[in-house]
Amino acid sequence: MHIKLISPGAQDFKDSPAAIIPISSRGLVGSDESNFTKRAGASAVEILRKLDLKPGEIPVHMFAIGATEFYGPNRNGDGFKEAACRDHCHTFVKYARWYRNHKNKDTKKSYGVVKAAFFNDTMKRLELIAALNGTAEAAQANGGLVADQELEKLASQTDDWGVSMAAKVPEDVCSSCGNRARTREEYCDENTCERGGLKRNITKVARDGHILHADNPEPLFFDISDVWRPADRIAYVTSLVKTANASSTIDGSTLARLEKVSIPESLYGVGFAPEVAKLLKTASVLSEIEQHLQSDQSRVPLLATLVDWRNTSPVGHYKSSSSARSRFLELQELANSHCVLPVNEFLAQQSGLPLEKISHLVSRVNAYLPGIYSHLLQDSLAEEKVANSIFSDTFQTTRSRSGLPFIEKYAVDLRNRSSRALSVSRRPSVNFERRSKSDSEAEQLAEHYAFYKLAVCTHWMDTIQDHAELFACMKLAVVQNYLVA
Repeated sequence: MHIKLISPGAQDFKDSPAAIIPISSRGLVGSDESNFTKRAGASAVEILRKLDLKPGEIPVHMFAIGATEFYGPNRNGDGFKEAACRDHCHTFVKYARWYRNHKNKDTKKSYGVVKAAFFNDTMKRLELIAALNGTAEAAQANGGLVADQELEKLASQTDDWGVSMAAKVPEDVCSSCGNRARTREEYCDENTCERGGLKRNITKVARDGHILHADNPEPLFFDISDVWRPADRIAYVTSLVKTANASSTIDGSTLARLEKVSIPESLYGVGFAPEVAKLLKTASVLSEIEQHLQSDQSRVPLLATLVDWRNTSPVGHYKSSSSARSRFLELQELANSHCVLPVNEFLAQQSGLPLEKISHLVSRVNAYLPGIYSHLLQDSLAEEKVANSIFSDTFQTTRSRSGLPFIEKYAVDLRNRSSRALSVSRRPSVNFERRSKSDSEAEQLAEHYAFYKLAVCTHWMDTIQDHAELFACMKLAVVQNYLVA
């Protein structure tokens, strides 16, 4: 999956990409109506008249995207054909809000909504009518904030105002060779594409006049943002090109990555089973815990004493003949007992090998665990990875058997936390630095372990009623990832 940034200014529409619609209490009348008709066409006027504008909402008309067949690709090398513009414009209304600098995690920090999205048949472009929150009343009605800065910039008609949009694209297609890519790493290159490939030659003009670009057949638009000034953008992008050591063009997905644009929780798992969305929302909670721990590192060693698995005698009772299903059910039963396995026990349980046989793996895997949920949410293939994990199945509530050897050692509920706190002899060492990508086997196993914990914590979110107790259990499950193996 790509996340891409698209700027209306990246195509030449011969007019300002966004403009306030000067509608009065009597509607759009007189010269205001004729001016808007000239800008957007008669069909847009009819669409505007049918909209239910709330008190204090200020309508804004936007030229969003020109169809590739008529405008060509944009300056970032992204193209959206007429069919894609027609078929997917509705996602603006369904998912998008107006933000600042793509800070889209919290809709309460939005500044407006999209009222209508339509394809202008005459001008062959996707256009929007957004409603910015012009008053506190409108902001409250839309569950956001007053768009004072946005409206001031729009009213001034200066060139120092910029807007960009974000889209989620499952895969894009090379306009030359037809290669389909879920990530930039899957882009074609000189060896597979006769026009040089998107990886290093995006926006290159071929001898026949073809502009090499990425076609985006199924975009899901989720964000419109007031962003940096265009003058700043030129210098900013120039510096990013040097930093990225790329061609003279930064494609939309690279720009989104460098800007750290992510999708809001409301889009987690769209197009996947509901369980995937639940797991990704849990990952978002665990990521927030990671960020909190990172900002308050002094408390982590103390918390780590409650989950310090290194000073306990390992359980190690696993059978190599156990099926994947039986191992899954055992982990499910442990989750019901508020037990989460440390990485060494988990690797042994999954492999069926004695602990001494997998000891060489533990420290390697452990090095990828700090910040793993934040890292996962930045992965363009996060949804696919979670969906394909054996832990995409939801843990069920079962009646726990007594005598499981894990319970006293690895349960993180209040009773076990209290007993461990009384027996603390020393604080363990912790590590906050995640290893860079160089050991693919260890990184994949770390992800497998992270998906297991996602399943456990998601189950706890459904079954632990006490919010404080739930948060404490989830926090310790994250803290466990920072112990030095």
